[in-house]
Amino acid sequence: MIVFVAGQKLNFQDEKSLHTLSGGGDESKKQWFMRIVGAPLEKYLYSDGISGTDYFWNETLLSKMFPFSLVGYINPNNNNQHSLEHIPGFTAVYTDNIKYPSDGNGPFLLVYASSSFTEQKIGPVIGVFVYEVNKDYLLYGNE
Repeated sequence: MIVFVAGQKLNFQDEKSLHTLSGGGDESKKQWFMRIVGAPLEKYLYSDGISGTDYFWNETLLSKMFPFSLVGYINPNNNNQHSLEHIPGFTAVYTDNIKYPSDGNGPFLLVYASSSFTEQKIGPVIGVFVYEVNKDYLLYGNE
């Protein structure tokens, strides 16, 4: 399984793993994936039609394939204004979080991550993430 993510690695004081997402990767296409399968958009997206709800980030396979977790929102015009809740016009900020690591026991194992994700450089992240099916995964008793 492959996901493609585009975003920006930010420079916030000592934090090295903060990101914004949306640059044409799968994170920017989630609303189209939902429309294709006829999913109720309001369950997965806020009213802006782009920002994922808590349900999207916590309950969907697609979000679990993204190696990021939502930490909050910032006002793009004033980085000192932030919120833990979605506010229209604010930008979502994420931290690194590989939910299916290569040495994990989940249904998938991360076998490749692009260098723009793994390097500690500020700037664009153009990430390809390749997962293999964990043949040793037991459906019952896990997740």
